Formats: sequence, C-alpha cells, structure tokens
Amino acid sequence: MKKLIDGINKGRAPRDFTVDDWNAAVRVFFGPYFRRKSLLKSKRELLRTELLNLAKILPFPEYTDLLLRLLKTYRSVLRNHTNDSYNFLSLIFQDTIIADEKWMSLVIMHEPLSKEAPLTDRVYQKFDLLDAILEGSYKLHLRLLYGFALKYTGNQFPSNVRTLDFGAMVSTFPSTLASSCKLLLEDPEHLIKVNQWRNIAAHKNFIMKTSRTFEIEYGNQPRRIKRLTNASLERTLRWTILTLNTVRLCNLIIYVEHMHELKAAGLQVVPVRLESRLTGLCHNLGIVGFRCVSYYDRQSQFTLVLQNELDRPLKDAIIHASQVLAQLSTALNSALSHRVRINRAAVQLVDKNGNELATASVNIDDALAFTNKKIRMKKYISQIDFSFASSREELRTRG
Repeated sequence: MKKLIDGINKGRAPRDFTVDDWNAAVRVFFGPYFRRKSLLKSKRELLRTELLNLAKILPFPEYTDLLLRLLKTYRSVLRNHTNDSYNFLSLIFQDTIIADEKWMSLVIMHEPLSKEAPLTDRVYQKFDLLDAILEGSYKLHLRLLYGFALKYTGNQFPSNVRTLDFGAMVSTFPSTLASSCKLLLEDPEHLIKVNQWRNIAAHKNFIMKTSRTFEIEYGNQPRRIKRLTNASLERTLRWTILTLNTVRLCNLIIYVEHMHELKAAGLQVVPVRLESRLTGLCHNLGIVGFRCVSYYDRQSQFTLVLQNELDRPLKDAIIHASQVLAQLSTALNSALSHRVRINRAAVQLVDKNGNELATASVNIDDALAFTNKKIRMKKYISQIDFSFASSREELRTRG
C-alpha cells in the first residue's frame, strides 16, 4: 500500500493497482479517521478520489495527528450539542461546496511558469496562487473549524461567521486550542499568520532585492520586513496546501459521517459542479489504465479525451472506456450550462501526439434511461456508437 501512496505523491499512481487494491487502501488509510466503518465501503468511490488528498499529508505525522485532534474536537461538540452542531453544519455546507469548486477550478487551470521565467514573474504567480487558495478555499473551510472551536470552549456557534474576515477569525481563535492548531494559523518557517499571508499575497507586497531574493512587507505598528527566496515561498505554498488538505478532510469526514442526519434535518444538497464530477471520473479511469487528457464540447456533443496507458487492443480499450458514458451523461445532465445545449456524451482515445484513434458516444437521454433502470443493459449498449479513425467506419453494437 505504501507504493500506492508514494506513487500518488510523485504525481502518478502505479498502474498495477486494481480497483480492489484502491478499495483496500481506502480501508487502510481512511480507517483511523472514520468512526462509522461501514462508510468506508458505501462511500468507497468518493474516498478513492479523496485518497489523493489524504496521501499528501500521510508522510507528515504533524498533519495526520492534527487531523485526528480536529476530528476529536468536532465529535465532542456533536455529541454534547447535536442540534446546534447540525444547524451550524447546515449553515456552512454551501461554503464548503464553493470552496471545493474554487479549488477544483484552480487545480485544473493553474499552469506553473518554467524555471527559466524571470524570478519576478514566478514570485508574482506564486502570490496569485497563494491568494486564491487562502481566500477562495481555506477561509471558507476555516469557518466551520472556527465555529466548532468556539463551541468546544464554551461559547456559542457564531451566527455571523460568514461575515468575518481572516484576521477576525485568527485573532479570536480560542487560545486553549490555538497552540494545538498552530499549523493552521501560522506558517512554521516564518511564523507569519495565515491572514497576513493572504494580505501579502493579495497586495503583492514584495520588492526584488537581488537576483535570487525579495522582501515582503506586512503587519501594522510596526510594519515588518522579511527577506525570502523563491524556494522559501514555495515551502510556504506547500504549507498552505497541506493545511487546506487537513482542515478540508476533517470537514469532509464529518459531513460524510452525518449526512444522513443532516438531510433528515432539512439540508438541501446542491448539485456538484461538472469539474468536480470529472475529477472523480478521471481518477477512476486512471485506476484502470486511462489518462484524462482534456475535454471539449462541439455542436451538441461533449467529449472526454483519453489516452490508453495499458497494452491492450484498440477495440478492447474503447469498449472499456465507453463504460463511463452513463456516469459522464449523469454529470452533464446535472450541469445546467451543459444540460440545455448538450445531448450526446462521448469518450475519445488519442495517441501520444493527440491524434484521434477511436470514439464512443451515446445519446444522454438513453444513458439516463439506463441509469434510472428504464431500459435494460442490452438495449443501452445497442445505442452506443463506436467509430475508428483508421477506417472511419461507424459500428453500432448489437449486444
């Protein structure tokens, strides 16, 4: 299992791990953090994707220990103040969805500058990324932790938490928990508060001093100056991502464990953005040897572009890839911007140069009918169209 985690953290999970191996990894690595062990099976598809986030903190005991402490804090409050906790979880739920959407868009769109780019440009881009992470995602997840921290220390859940800025939450974070949550509130290298990092990043308060260093200015009464390198800023960015992963995983686990009760209490679950669904879909495709390259929509068809990374015949590969068309269609139907203009879903295999090899497509209505058990599998399969670039002869399967 360590090989799997090491592979994830190197950017590519080993291809010899099967779906069953991933499910076993979910049980092993998520097991210590879940009270309701049955969820490790019923939510295994979600947790296979989340294993990518958990893997990032597993090499660092200070973050895994922090995750356990946070969960213990939340659960203590939930046990002693169940109704108030559910009300606050419901209040912040939409914020956590927005935070994840922004994080997903950031991951998809961010393209780091090359090492040959001027240092000024690379520093500027890192500050842009730091600002987007802290303001767009981390602050929204911190709201939930801040509320539970207040309640844990004998205060009330803050009804105005959504109007509080970073500085207000950090400065009024309960002192009895601040030391155990220090990693979430200030970086371990420069000891700069997370809200100050957000201000530095947002205002780009830096001045180049040498070909390798720059100075940042922050704080009030008095203003402080600190000299940094690109490498030290990179470490700060890494700390930001690790802290986001930790508090986000804590929030996710709590929501997963209590979603049944929250729905019963009236929580309205909002539709998940297409990008989020595609991320999970691409992760599951990666487990069976496909790499998601890109996606596009043209006319009325949405196409997910893949590369086959296993040694298998093209026909077998495109048939295997076509098995996700029902899931892809469901995702497209859930996205309002696509629902009104897209009526076909497709997967396309390309070679390493991006040249089309084969495509499988289906009418979204047929895929939804199959998903909703209105038509049998044999009928659904007969509606999938296959085309191969080498011959351009369209084939329709007949079961």
